[in-house]
Amino acid sequence: MQQNLSDLLNQNPATFNSLIVAGSDECNALVNYLENWWLSGVGTCQKKLFVIERGFDFTLIHDTISEVSLFGDSNFIILQFKTKPNATQLPEVVRLLSQASDENRFLLVCDKLERKDLNAEWLQQADYFISLNGDGYEARSFATYVLSSFKLHIEPAALELLVNLNQNNFTQLYQDIQRICLLYPPNSQISYNSALEQLTDNAQYNVFALSNAYLMGDLSLANKIFQNVCQDVEDAILLQWSLAEDLRKLIQIKHGLRTGNFQQAIASLRIWGDAVNAFQKATNRISYQSLVKYYGDLAIIDRIVKGLVSGDALAKLEELVINLCKEG
Repeated sequence: MQQNLSDLLNQNPATFNSLIVAGSDECNALVNYLENWWLSGVGTCQKKLFVIERGFDFTLIHDTISEVSLFGDSNFIILQFKTKPNATQLPEVVRLLSQASDENRFLLVCDKLERKDLNAEWLQQADYFISLNGDGYEARSFATYVLSSFKLHIEPAALELLVNLNQNNFTQLYQDIQRICLLYPPNSQISYNSALEQLTDNAQYNVFALSNAYLMGDLSLANKIFQNVCQDVEDAILLQWSLAEDLRKLIQIKHGLRTGNFQQAIASLRIWGDAVNAFQKATNRISYQSLVKYYGDLAIIDRIVKGLVSGDALAKLEELVINLCKEG
């Protein structure tokens, strides 16, 4: 049965034995949360992770199912697909899901599915199936659920602030939620002004504030944030990811504008709130040719970060940010 995030989180984790979660890499924090949420709700069990690629031997999983735990623990079996099950693997997936029980629970995680795949018969074999979009609706549902589990209530305006400060990054969103849970006692009401005070200091100098600055073409602010947040290789990796996401979306918007308007072009790109204006300005300022070039520059930076070629990744990233701001 297909569920949205809010409905799934309102289920009792102990009442189902199989779950399929499909989502892109941006949704990894949500996937991890759902895994832990389900595990915490089913009691003691042995977690077994199988990363499934082409040619995977499914007898390994069948052997796990047939093994009897000396302590009587049930199995919590995670099937992690690099992409999604192929035609050869699907019969094995269906066979495994049919064996789901209180002794053998299955969590199948795969890449985001296309719309035409959402009614596939194999998805119906699981008790529940969810296709994560990583959008504003899921961010709001996620934040509301986690806060309510700590007996915290958040005003709508404060919730919008929390979501807008962490667009496209559920890892950062979850960190901010956890921060709020530590700051407020149970049964607190989180107002907009209170959230603004607690969250904006954290958001003022991070990679996502930097994203907004270079999209808007604000060189002074972008440079100031860059100097504060980009200090080592780990910072370079995060900024590289953010730049790649933004450039990919801008290129897709340019393609979309050939057949529609801006709102139509961003409809499927998980852009909302303040980011809409930032992406619109960047779309107007930066040419398609420049976007493609910058995307190629990121590929070179990626090779530097991985140690495949020599160079200063942070210096290259700073140059790219400056060029993005100066365009137009």
